[in-house]
Amino acid sequence: MMGRTVLMFCGVLLLATAFWVLLPATMAREMTASDMIADQLPARKTLKSATKSEFLGAVCAAVRKRRTLAAAITQAAVMARRESAGEIVEAVLRCSGKTNCELVGSIVAAATTAEGDPANIANAAIAKAADCAESIREASRRGAKASDRAEAEAAPEQSPLIGTSNGPDERFDPHEQLNLVCDDGTQRAVRASQLDDFLRSNPGSFIGVCQPPSKTNH
Repeated sequence: MMGRTVLMFCGVLLLATAFWVLLPATMAREMTASDMIADQLPARKTLKSATKSEFLGAVCAAVRKRRTLAAAITQAAVMARRESAGEIVEAVLRCSGKTNCELVGSIVAAATTAEGDPANIANAAIAKAADCAESIREASRRGAKASDRAEAEAAPEQSPLIGTSNGPDERFDPHEQLNLVCDDGTQRAVRASQLDDFLRSNPGSFIGVCQPPSKTNH
C-alpha cells in the first residue's frame, strides 16, 4: 500500500514538473510581436504610455532576444507609433546584429506595410545599410503595395465623397515614388514631389547611388 502511494505521489510530481517546464514555451509561442515589445517595457508602462526612449529600448531588447522575428517586431512597433517609424527601423537594424540586404529589405517592407512614412523609413535604413540602397527602395515599394492591398480588403466598398480626406494622418502618399539621391556623399531617399526642390536647395546633390570613396595607395 505504501509503495502504491509513493508511486502515485511521484507520478503527480512528474506531471506537475512537466506542466511548469512546458508552460513558458507554450506562452512564448502564443506571444504576439506587440507582446514581445511590451514584455521589455518598465513595469506599468504600455506601448502608448512609455516614453520614446523606453519604447525604442524595448523594441531593441525584443529584437535582440528574437532576431528571426525582427520584421514582425518592426511592423508591430510602427503600428503602435507610426510617427517614430524611422527611429524604429534604425533601432531594429542596430539591434539585429550582423545584417544582410535581405533582412534589411524585410524590415523596411514591414515598416512600410504598417503605414510608416516611406521616405523616413528608407532614409533610416540607408543610414544603417548604405550598400543595400536598391534593396531598400524596392522593399519600400513592396511594402506600400502590401499596405494598399490590406486597406482594400479591410475597407467596405463605397463611393468616394468629393471634398473629403483620409483624416489627420494624410501627410504623405505611401505609393509615391522614392528616388535615390546622393547628397554630399550621403545616400538619401527623396519623394518624387520633393525631388526638384531638394536638388535646388542642395547644390552638388544628384540622382543616383553614391559611389564609395576610391582607395589610394600610400
